[in-house]
Amino acid sequence: MSLRSISNVHGSWLIRLPLRPDGAPIFPLTRKLRDHAPVTRLYFFQKLSLRVALVIILPYLTGVSGNASAEIPITPSGLNTHISSPVSVGGKTQYDITGGTRTGANLFHSFGNFDVPGNTIANFRNDSLLQTDNILGRVTGNHISDIFGTIKTTDFGNAHLFLMNPAGFLFGPNASLNVSGAVTFTSADYLKFEDGRRFSAAPNPVTDVLLTTSPVASFGFLGSHPGAITVQGSQLEVRDGTGISLVGGNITIESTVENGAVHSAQLRAPNGNIQLASTASPGEFDITLESLPNVDQASFTSFGSVVLAPNSTVNVSGTNIVSIRGGQFVLSVNDTVLSTANSAGASNSILLSPNSSISSTAGVKPGSDIHIEASSVNLNGARIATLSDGPANAGNIVIKAIQQLTATDSFLNADALGETGNGGNIWLKAPTIQIKGGILGTSTVGTGDAGNILLEGRQIQLLASPIEAAQGVDLFTTTTGSGHGGAVIVRGLNGPSSYADEVTISGTSRLHTLTGSDGSPGDISIDAVRFTLTDNATMNADTNGSSAAGTITITATDHATISGPSTTMSSSTDLEGTGNAGTITVTAPNITIENGGRIFTDTSGNGTGGNIDIVATQSVTLGNKANVSANSTGTGNAGNVHINAGQSFLASNSSVTTQARASSGGTIKVETTPNGTVHLTDSIISASVSDGPGGGGNVSIDPQIVILQNSKILAKADDGRGGRISIVAGLFLPDANSTINADSGSGVNGTVTIQSPTSNLSSTVGQLVSKTSPSQVLLHSRCAALADGEHSTFILAGRKTLPSEPGGWLLSPIDIAIPRLRTSTLTKTGSPLRTIPSTEKSQLLSLRQIVPPGFLTHMFAVESNSGCAS
Repeated sequence: MSLRSISNVHGSWLIRLPLRPDGAPIFPLTRKLRDHAPVTRLYFFQKLSLRVALVIILPYLTGVSGNASAEIPITPSGLNTHISSPVSVGGKTQYDITGGTRTGANLFHSFGNFDVPGNTIANFRNDSLLQTDNILGRVTGNHISDIFGTIKTTDFGNAHLFLMNPAGFLFGPNASLNVSGAVTFTSADYLKFEDGRRFSAAPNPVTDVLLTTSPVASFGFLGSHPGAITVQGSQLEVRDGTGISLVGGNITIESTVENGAVHSAQLRAPNGNIQLASTASPGEFDITLESLPNVDQASFTSFGSVVLAPNSTVNVSGTNIVSIRGGQFVLSVNDTVLSTANSAGASNSILLSPNSSISSTAGVKPGSDIHIEASSVNLNGARIATLSDGPANAGNIVIKAIQQLTATDSFLNADALGETGNGGNIWLKAPTIQIKGGILGTSTVGTGDAGNILLEGRQIQLLASPIEAAQGVDLFTTTTGSGHGGAVIVRGLNGPSSYADEVTISGTSRLHTLTGSDGSPGDISIDAVRFTLTDNATMNADTNGSSAAGTITITATDHATISGPSTTMSSSTDLEGTGNAGTITVTAPNITIENGGRIFTDTSGNGTGGNIDIVATQSVTLGNKANVSANSTGTGNAGNVHINAGQSFLASNSSVTTQARASSGGTIKVETTPNGTVHLTDSIISASVSDGPGGGGNVSIDPQIVILQNSKILAKADDGRGGRISIVAGLFLPDANSTINADSGSGVNGTVTIQSPTSNLSSTVGQLVSKTSPSQVLLHSRCAALADGEHSTFILAGRKTLPSEPGGWLLSPIDIAIPRLRTSTLTKTGSPLRTIPSTEKSQLLSLRQIVPPGFLTHMFAVESNSGCAS
C-alpha cells in the first residue's frame, strides 16, 4: 500500500493518505486529528518535517500492506463474539455481529475496536432467535468509537442496545440507528445491574463468568476524565416509544460542515425518552428515566458539561421526558432545538430555535416534561416552552442547578392554547437564580388552568437585559378563559415556609398575574429575608373578568423596599371587569417606600377596590413622593389601607390615600405600638371622594405621638357626607401650616375627633425642662457643663452671623458720625451760598470682652483628660 499522492501547496506539503471506506486515514497516528475534524482528508506538513513524517508513516504502511485485517473496523475481544466478513447489502458494506455470551434474556458482547465507517452497517444479528431483552456490548481497545455509518439490530424484537466504551464515541454526519429498542451509548467503566453485579469494560476472567440476568440499574465511572460523547452533524433517531441515552463525560451535540454544506445534528425519540448525563468524577448515574437521573451527590464531586450547539436538535415526540444532567448545561444561540412533540395531532416540544429557545407542545396526549439539572445552567438567548394546542395538558419545565442558574434574554413558557388543556408549570431551583431580560410565563385561553411558576433559591434576581436596558424580565401567569389563574411563588431552597436570603426585582422587570372570565385568581407570594422592588419594576395581580384579582403577599424577615419612579405593586380590576381587586400584604420588621415607589389597588369597573395591609414590627418609612393608595375610578367602592407601623411611621413628601370617583371612599387606619410615633412632613393622608354622592372615607390614627409639619389629613366628599377623622394620641403636635378637614362640597360635613392632652402647640412657647446656666458660672466652673453626665450646649448667635466666641472682640453697637467738609451747593434763585457738611458713619471695635479669649475652644472643650467627673 502506498501514499495516495504528495504535492506542494503554497509552501507546504499536501499528503493524501490512504483512506478507510469511511474516507478517514487508516493509521492511528491521525486519531487525535480526526477527533477534532472527523471529515477532513487533507493533512499539511511543513517542508522540513516531511522526511520525519515519512519515516513514521511508511513503516506503518508497509506493515499494513501485508495484513488486510487491520482495515476491519470491528474486532472481537472475547465473550464468544463473532464478526462476519463484510458483505454488500443495498450498496453498503455490512458486518454481522453474532454469538456472544447469553445469560437469561441478556446477551453480552466484547469488542477490541468498534468503528462504523461511512456507507457501512454494523448489524447485531440474533442467530439463535432466543428471547433477548438487552444487548450489552463493551469496547476494550482504548480507542474512541467513530460511528459514521449505521448501527442495526436484526431478529431481536424490542431488545435494548447498550454500547460501553470508556474512550468515548464520535458520531459523524451520516451516522444513523436502526434498532428495535432503546439505545444507550456510555463511556462508563462498568454497568451495574439490579442484583449488584457488574459488567466491566475491562476484560476480567473472574467477573466475565459471573454475568447476570438482571436488568441494568446504573452506569458506573471510576475516573475523573470519562470519554466524551460527540454527536457531530448526525441524525440519530429511534423507534416510537423507545429512547436514546448518552451517559459519559462531556457531551456535545453540534452541526458540522462538509463540502460547504451544513449538517445539523439531531437526537429524535418519537413518544420516547432522551437522557443526557455527564460527569467529571467517579460515581454512578441511575438508569431511571421516569424523572431526572437519580444522582447520589455523595458519589460525584463534579459533573461534566452538556452542550447543545447551533443547528442541533434534541426531539422527543410524545408523553415522556427529556432529561439532562451535567456540571454545566449550555444552550448556544442560532437554530439550536431541544423539542418534544406529540405525533397524534399534537406536539410536545422543548424548542431552542433562533436565539436559543426551549418550548413544549401537546395536543390529544399529555405533553412531555422538560427536566434539566446540572451544577450550573446558563441559558443565553434560549427558548424553553411547553405548549398544548388541544385537550391535553402541556408539559412541565423543571430546571435545577446545584450552584447557579442564569438566563439571559431567554424565553420560558408553559401555555395551553386549546379549549380544555392546562398550561404546564415552571420550576426553577438553584442557590443563585439570575434572570436578565426575557420572558417566563404560563397561560391558558380556554377552560384549562394556567400553570404555576415557582422560583426557589437563596439569591434571586430579576434584572434588565444586558442588551436592552429598557427591557426587564416579564414573568407572568394569565388565563383569558374560564380556567384558574396560575400562582407565582418565590421562596427559599427548602420549600414551603423557607425564605430566600434576598429577592431583587429591578430594571423594568414585571411580575404579574391576570385572571379573565370566571376563573379563580392567580396569586403572587414572595418569602425572603430582604425584598427589593426597584428601578421601574412592577408587580401586578389583575382581573378583567367577573372573578377577583389575585393577591400579592410579600413577607420579609428583615427589610422590604419599594423604590424608584414607576416602581409599583398593584392589584386592579379593569374597565370591563366586574370582579374585585385583590389584597396586597407587605410584612417585614422594616418597610421602606421611597423615590416615587407606589403600592396601590384600583378598580375601574363595578368591583370593589382591593385592600392594602402594611405590617411592620419596627418602622414604616415613606419618602420622596412615595404613595400608598386604594382607589376606585368606576362605580365600585375604594378599598381600605391599614398600616401597622410598629414603633414609627414616617412620611416625607408622600401620600396615603383612598379615593373614589362616584362611590364611597375607603378607610385608612394608621397605628403603632403604644409608644410609637406618626410623623408627617409635607405629606397627605386622605380618604376622599372626588365626584358624585358618595360619602368621604374614614381616617383613624392611633399612636402615642402625632406630629404634622405642613401636612394634611382629609376625609372630604363632593355631594355626599364628609368622612370621619379620628386621632387618638398622647401628644398631638400640628404646626400652623397643617390641615385636618372632613368637609363636603355641597353635602353634610363630616367629623373630626382628636383625643389628646395637647391638641395644638402651634404659635406657642414651651418651657424647657431644666434651667440654663449663666455664662459667668461656666467661667468659674467649666465642669458644670457636664452636669449629671450630660453634655450641655451654649450658643450665642447674632442675626445672620456666625456665633461669637466667648473672649473674642465684638463690634460696637454705637455708630460714630465724623463730619467731613464736602463741596458746597447753590440753592435756587437769590439764595445765598451755603456750605452743607456731610457725615460718614464708621464702626469701631468695642473694648469689651465677654470672656477671656479661647474659652470656648480651650477651656470649655470636653476631652478624656479634662479632669471633669462624668
